[in-house]
Amino acid sequence: MNRKSVKFKGVCLTLFLSVLFQNIFIGSFFNNNVYAMNNSERNKMWIEDIDHLKNELPKKHINLFAKMKKEQFYKEVEDLKNSIPNMNDDEIKISLYKIVAKVGDSHTSVYEKTKTFYPIMTQYFNEGLYITDTILKYEKTLYCKIVKINNEDIKAVCTEISSVIPHENSAQIKKKIPTIIMNPDLMNGLHITSNKEKLELTLEKKDGEQFNIIIEAMDRKEKIELVKKGDSKELPLYLRNPRENYWFEYLKDSNTMYVQYNSCRDMKNKPYEEFADEVIKITDDNKADKLIIDLRNNGGGSEKIIRPLINKIKENKNINKKYKLFVIVGRNTFSAAICSSAELKETNAIFVGEPTSGKLDHFGEVQDFILPNSKISVQYSTKYIELSKFFKNVPKGVDSLVPNIIVENSIEDHINNRDFVLDIVLRIK
Repeated sequence: MNRKSVKFKGVCLTLFLSVLFQNIFIGSFFNNNVYAMNNSERNKMWIEDIDHLKNELPKKHINLFAKMKKEQFYKEVEDLKNSIPNMNDDEIKISLYKIVAKVGDSHTSVYEKTKTFYPIMTQYFNEGLYITDTILKYEKTLYCKIVKINNEDIKAVCTEISSVIPHENSAQIKKKIPTIIMNPDLMNGLHITSNKEKLELTLEKKDGEQFNIIIEAMDRKEKIELVKKGDSKELPLYLRNPRENYWFEYLKDSNTMYVQYNSCRDMKNKPYEEFADEVIKITDDNKADKLIIDLRNNGGGSEKIIRPLINKIKENKNINKKYKLFVIVGRNTFSAAICSSAELKETNAIFVGEPTSGKLDHFGEVQDFILPNSKISVQYSTKYIELSKFFKNVPKGVDSLVPNIIVENSIEDHINNRDFVLDIVLRIK
């Protein structure tokens, strides 16, 4: 394959910030974050919170003990309560996260936004975990591979981090680890860092040279000065228009209709029914060779939104053909987007990309409640969604929707603004 020379990549500041602060686990809520052996009031407040979780979560969740044994849940809760006097606040929170993660439902979690963060964004590629965005101060870290964190091998670090991630498959871990690494409280509570003001990284450059660097924690309210990376129009299609729930572009050179489906939510300025009509009309009018529906960035919403397009595809014999209809999925395809993907499997679409982070048969339709003292949110599932009962092409009990053709982008693809996944689809005849 012809790999172009490296050129900086455009990035949308609002996208950076939204990814940065969404779903960041654990924040500091007690001013005293030290061992509090004699702090009876603090200990009492924590016990009240833990008892609230112990009483409410089993009542509210549709089936909390589908995977985790009831006896194990209550034992771990009591063990945590007994250990509170010997733990600091971050350690207590980490224990809560670990208990809820063992439920094994990726929709059921404990979460709280953090007040500080490490200003690096990372992403998994074929070759490992790389820094893909940062501030000007740490420009030399951009596109470097993370080898160690605080002198511990990155694989061991990620294994430890995975213990606080509610997950049903490895794709969910791959998706969440980059977010957690940015969180000082969590990294400190896991004892990966000893000083949450600083994160020590061992990085590897493209030529194999390694170096160490200290990343200092920043306040979320602090102004961010990003590394400048050029024109956002150079971005590959799947990274453009992140604020649009759905959009399309007709690719004249390849006679292809490309549909980006970012969120399972309707748009007031263009209802999905109207959008679907437009997609089908332009596809037909141009006698497009391919229709591609990209769900790589779709984390959910309502599975009903895309149904008008799916129904129109099923009715259209010119579109609903093998090698003409394609669906791209990945590690960020989750929740209602899994339902949409399952429904698309009832067409003749070929699926390309990475396995999804959500299961086909899964718990969902979430609600939440707040722990009274810490104000930590607890999200839980209210329904079990068994897609294998509704769709004949959906196998029962599988951990992920695995595409027909498995392919992911490399770090070089990312640097060069290339979408190797889309390239593969365009080459298929």
